[in-house]
Amino acid sequence: MQNDKRALRRIDNKFGTELYAIVEFGSEELKAIVVNYNSLSALIEFEASDFERVTNHKVNSLQLFYGSLKTGSILNPKIIRILPELHQIIFNLATESVHQVPRENRVDLTFDMQGIVTGTDPFTIDQALTFRLYNISKNGFALLSSKSNRHLTAGLRLENFKILLPNIKPTEVTFLITNIIDAGPNLKIGCRFEKVSPAFLTELNKLIFTSSKILFPEDSIDDSLKQQIKSIKNFSTKIRVRRVTSEEEYEEVLKLRYKSYREAKKIKMHETWKDMQDEYDKHSVIYVAYIGRIIAGTIRLVVRTPDAKLPFENQINLSEVKRFNQNSAAEVTRFAIDPHFQGTDLFYAMFRKIIFEIAAKGIESPVCLATKKLSKYYK
Repeated sequence: MQNDKRALRRIDNKFGTELYAIVEFGSEELKAIVVNYNSLSALIEFEASDFERVTNHKVNSLQLFYGSLKTGSILNPKIIRILPELHQIIFNLATESVHQVPRENRVDLTFDMQGIVTGTDPFTIDQALTFRLYNISKNGFALLSSKSNRHLTAGLRLENFKILLPNIKPTEVTFLITNIIDAGPNLKIGCRFEKVSPAFLTELNKLIFTSSKILFPEDSIDDSLKQQIKSIKNFSTKIRVRRVTSEEEYEEVLKLRYKSYREAKKIKMHETWKDMQDEYDKHSVIYVAYIGRIIAGTIRLVVRTPDAKLPFENQINLSEVKRFNQNSAAEVTRFAIDPHFQGTDLFYAMFRKIIFEIAAKGIESPVCLATKKLSKYYK
């Protein structure tokens, strides 16, 4: 190992016989001395007779122990170097020699959504370990650590640690370190959940879903996924509603309108997402709703001016409408929600925003046209 400040220095064994290794080869197991080690490699010293037997066979597994605590468990460890005169072998503990758990549905968290994992260091019970959690799945997560934690190894089981994530109640978890990667000035630590509460997993599913950058296919909807998402009723803490501020965002609004109206069978066969814009967009306040990083809903407020009428005036004569102030009027229209988010809090979140906009503008006659089936929700 290099000996500069950024290198992953080796740690001399200061624990004596409490820190030892069990090496398995063939059908045999040998106990050996751990001379020094770090997260990526371990220097093991054998008795002279045992050394020859180990070097003449393929090693099936290497397990590191600190008393009764198993601190590492590596399958088919790679031998980095053999020191015959000292009866020592340097074994690789790096991720390539670790049996890894599949990383399905793992999502990277944005910086403001990243969490913290903290608990007691099993080697020094008076000290705490604190890691930054930067991606997660229902099976496990990845941590970022300083190299001061280079004494941790793959296979170490950490119990009664606390995991803190935005909008989720602090929860106690037990997890297994599955792999460690040297990442320059830091260590990247892969972990697998061993013990976690069902309530935490429910909240975690929301976080994973809303943190995903992946949008659903335009030409298909997975019914099982749709039902799963519908069952999550309360997205309030993860919904952001704001005005459309760019052409790129406006284009996403048009695509969402198309997707929503197509699902509801309200568009013609020849129409595309580009046909979802109309002359009213130019004098409207258009809102877009995000769940996490996904654009999931849109709505607009069309403001009436002497030169620009409201959409509903194409169907209804204003002279037939009582108590209507033509000089202070607006219409709520072009409401669309991604089919995957039907039944969530998006509807109410967007209407709250519209109500505040109506109040801020001092509009006396707001209008919203709806079918009889939907009118009760708008009311």
